[in-house]
Parts: sequence; structure tokens; C-alpha cells
Amino acid sequence: MKLKPKRFLNFKTEKIYEILKNTNFSLALAEIRESKLHLHRRSTELYLVYDGEGILFLGNSKIKIRKGDVVKIPLNTPHKVVGRIRLFVISYPPWNENDHILLE
Repeated sequence: MKLKPKRFLNFKTEKIYEILKNTNFSLALAEIRESKLHLHRRSTELYLVYDGEGILFLGNSKIKIRKGDVVKIPLNTPHKVVGRIRLFVISYPPWNENDHILLE
């Protein structure tokens, strides 16, 4: 089965491509230099870093992340990433534009 990514979020410093979405979860590929600080009230996210490195601002913490790291982003937790990094994002339940709440 060949997957065809569909771009669904495109800022100057962040591109996210939706790969798979069903009733339980969604899978996306993110290419980030600096994401916007945001949170999700309904979805938990897992970041699976496959290339590059950066800093994850998660709540009141700063965490260095790099290739091979997996990080869970809990509900209602402000977060953003700064660096040159590519990661897979698993959102459950699936990512929804109305649940992507920008804080900056």
C-alpha cells in the first residue's frame, strides 16, 4: 500500500503532512524549524523523532530531543519545538483543526 501525504498545516517554519487518519488515531509527518506554542484539549500526541534535533518546550520544561527519541504530549499541555527536526506525530483521538489551540 502506497501512502500519499496530504499537507494540512503549512507555516514558514513548520510543515505537517497527514499520512493516515481513522477513527482511533492520526499519523502525520512534521518538518519543523519552530512550531507555534499550542495545546490540544482532546488529543494526546506522541512525537517519534526520526531526523535532526531540537528543543521541545513542554509545559514548564525544556527538553532536548533528537533522532530516536519518543515523547508523549499530554492533553492540555502547552508545547512547541524549536530546531531542525523531522518527526512523526501520532494523535489519539485523531488530530482535528478545532483542537489545535494556538497560544502565541
